[in-house]
Amino acid sequence: MRQLQLMIGSSKSYSEGTNVSEDIEAPTLFWQPPPVRQVKVNVDGGFKHNNKGSFGAVIRDSNVLVLAACFGPIIVSSAIQAEAITMRQGLDLVRLAGFNICVVESDCRELISAVSKKVLPRPIEIYSLLKDIDIVLWSL
Repeated sequence: MRQLQLMIGSSKSYSEGTNVSEDIEAPTLFWQPPPVRQVKVNVDGGFKHNNKGSFGAVIRDSNVLVLAACFGPIIVSSAIQAEAITMRQGLDLVRLAGFNICVVESDCRELISAVSKKVLPRPIEIYSLLKDIDIVLWSL
């Protein structure tokens, strides 16, 4: 069974398949593990005004064990683009590692809203990245 949770900070939001919902509660200040038999991928992108950015993603299980991670530099034109690339990389890592039940946690409310389709039309700047994210979600 495919299941995905999208979270802002450490607040909870559940959905199944690719029907993703957003929780609008304020994020907590500490990391919470995913439910048993699930993994959590934390994603965070960075951006500087000179088109330099970075991405990082970490997958952990409910015992807080790091199962996989990826990071690196990227060329981006905005913070939301860096965050979207990072989420796509994190979901690719989840797929490549063979997990299909996961929690995705990001500190970017704008991206969570766009992925969950709470913002229509979706931001044109990251539209193709959002389509890539949708494809990866369907493959999980």
